Amino acid sequence: MDKGKIAESFMSLVMERSRAATVIGDLLETEAASGEGWFWVHVIRTWFGTVWSDTKSEPRFILGMAALGSVVSWFITVLAEFVFLFSERMARTWILPHLSLHSEPSRFFGQLQMLTAVFAGSFYAGQWIARYSLGREIAVCCAMAIVDPVISFGLGVSLWLLLNVGHGFLGAETAPAFTVGSYAWFVYPLIPFFLGAAWARRQRQTPRAI
Repeated sequence: MDKGKIAESFMSLVMERSRAATVIGDLLETEAASGEGWFWVHVIRTWFGTVWSDTKSEPRFILGMAALGSVVSWFITVLAEFVFLFSERMARTWILPHLSLHSEPSRFFGQLQMLTAVFAGSFYAGQWIARYSLGREIAVCCAMAIVDPVISFGLGVSLWLLLNVGHGFLGAETAPAFTVGSYAWFVYPLIPFFLGAAWARRQRQTPRAI
């Protein structure tokens, strides 16, 4: 696969394929006099310039879709967590007692279920949001980098308060440990969200056989 096809595929994430082919074709023609490094710099600049243009043209729409995507991702993730929690309890009851294993399988299963739930929830949310983003899927994904940590923090605090206040555990010594380090993992959902949106866009751009 030559660099023109790679660049065109990359550019088609933020613009229609026909326009992407035209833009890359123009850049390839200019590259002969400017060098390969110039080509890739301008591909990236054009890509981000298109994302910024989409965001600037309709900021409320982009930020609103990013916020909606964050909420949808959270809902699916929490739902998946409950499913995994039920599965883990079933495994503890019916399987683990017969394996002579202790805490490690449970810890591993817990980590795996969280990563799987977050990935699946964010991937599906990216697909779902892409249907209504009007060709601005990547702009919405970039806005998610700003919106999602804020919404996730708010929902996380609300859920913690709901669980702890409801059980009478609220107190100064039990404040939630929301620190920069412990909250850095919220970058992780942005990856499957982007992949889901990009996959949905590719599916829409792929010609369907009649």
